[in-house]
Amino acid sequence: MAEKVFQLLERLKLAELAKSKSVEILRMKEQEITAIKKKNSQLIKEMANEGKAKMKAEMDRKEMYDQIKCLKAHNTQLGIKCRDEAKSRLKEQDENK
Repeated sequence: MAEKVFQLLERLKLAELAKSKSVEILRMKEQEITAIKKKNSQLIKEMANEGKAKMKAEMDRKEMYDQIKCLKAHNTQLGIKCRDEAKSRLKEQDENK
């Protein structure tokens, strides 16, 4: 009978050791989960900021393209005007001669 009690106590000790190891591992995993959650929330914030920056860059890009388009049109008009003026000057010079 005493042998069985000692065996039971030994099993109980082993079970308690296993339990404490499991509890420690559980704590470590919970800490890892907390760290991962913090990292995840930080990454989400960064993604949101990058998304905003990307949208701003796209808007700036579109604005620049519009400005370039307007400048090209204006340059074309100036080129035509300069050609017309040069032709009229040449015509005047030919008439004066």
